[in-house]
This record gives sequence, C-alpha cells and structure tokens, in this order.
Amino acid sequence: MGIKQENEITMKVNCGISELCKILEDKGFKVVDRFTMNDIFMIPNTLKSKIKTLTSREILKDAILIRDIENQFYKNRNKKITFKKKEFNKNGDILNQESILKTQESVYHSRNI
Repeated sequence: MGIKQENEITMKVNCGISELCKILEDKGFKVVDRFTMNDIFMIPNTLKSKIKTLTSREILKDAILIRDIENQFYKNRNKKITFKKKEFNKNGDILNQESILKTQESVYHSRNI
C-alpha cells in the first residue's frame, strides 16, 4: 500500500483527443504513453439517505475509487483501489490531497484501506 501527496488539475476539454494531442504537440509535448481508464466511485452507505442534499465534493471526499487501467502501448492491464483524503478551504477549493493506493495484488490480500 502506498501513500502519496499530490495536487492535480482537472479541466474540461472541448475538442477531440486527436485535436488535443495535436495542440499539445505544437506546444512541445509528445505522447509517451496511451491508456484507457475505467473509474468506479463507491461511497459509504451512510451517505445514501442524504446524497441529494450533498455537493459533489462532499460525496467524493469519502469515496473509494476503483480504477481499471488498460495500457495500449504495453498491452497490459492494471487494477487499483484508491482512497483520496482531501483537505478543503472554506470556499471548497482543494488545498491538499493524499492518496492511499492498493494495487491489484494487495487488493486481494487485504481487507482494510
């Protein structure tokens, strides 16, 4: 099990993947890996009764993420379970985020995250 501290940026993209890659390549970036990711978010049952009154951030701060990653370059697949611990300011902005990660091998041998 690994714990890492990270910050990430998520942006909405209004063009196709090919066009986005071309824009980034024109700015000096190059494709070094290509994969497909299937994310499943699971929330505690305790949130079920009040889910309609909660914001997305309030729901996701207690979520467990199951991630199935298929690498198209190396033709392999990787499964991970992640719990992201997030710290927010009063405006709801993420100040800090830590991830607790279990890989496929440790997922089957552990009962606690």
